Amino acid sequence: MKKTSKEKKPLSAEGIARLADKGGDISSFFTNKGKMMPPVRPTVKIDELASDFTSITRTLHRYQKSTRQLMERVHRRDLVYEFFFVFSRFEHSLAMTNYLTETKGGVSADWDKFAREINESFFGKPSPEVKRAIRYYEAAPPKKQIVDFDSLTWKDVVPETNYQLEKLLVLIRRVRNNLFHGEKVGVLLEGNSQRDAKLLAYGLTILYACLQSSPEIRRKFFSEMDIETEEEDDELISA
Repeated sequence: MKKTSKEKKPLSAEGIARLADKGGDISSFFTNKGKMMPPVRPTVKIDELASDFTSITRTLHRYQKSTRQLMERVHRRDLVYEFFFVFSRFEHSLAMTNYLTETKGGVSADWDKFAREINESFFGKPSPEVKRAIRYYEAAPPKKQIVDFDSLTWKDVVPETNYQLEKLLVLIRRVRNNLFHGEKVGVLLEGNSQRDAKLLAYGLTILYACLQSSPEIRRKFFSEMDIETEEEDDELISA
């Protein structure tokens, strides 16, 4: 009885590739008998894409314009900008002079260590303006926003520390947080919050007085500016 040879299964594309990798002859697989398929054409036309991008750009510009109009309504924009600039510059100066602390969230400026170290010199001979700023912060400290029964509310939270300056700088950081995270933006837009303006102004006074009490931080703070920062020039920074 004659043996019938089984029909060979066609080799898959992956099999052909493996054969080619081994140096095998794969010319027999290319017979020019296949069907040429046309390229897949995009379903979205180029001019339609360009139109979409133009629409998106116009929308973004509209958002920017509206935001800037809203910013024009902010009460005391000069004071808000100065406070943000001084605070961020101060924090940078602390970090660059190794006032650092490590937490679960990473490394940050160690305001508390700085406050404890210069506490005595800060309260040595404060000017009348600095005394006024200190009294205001102690008499009417900024409140802390908390969650109470799933609702946001404000609460009087006084920092517990034996160092008076440490307490003041905690409160100034609270002002920064309340402003930066948006809790005070609505009030500033109305332009009628004298208390918030005072917190910003007196906070700046205290920060400038800290610069006067720390030559090291003062030099770093003004390191990129054309200004004399010699230690003996105590009248350089107006407290």
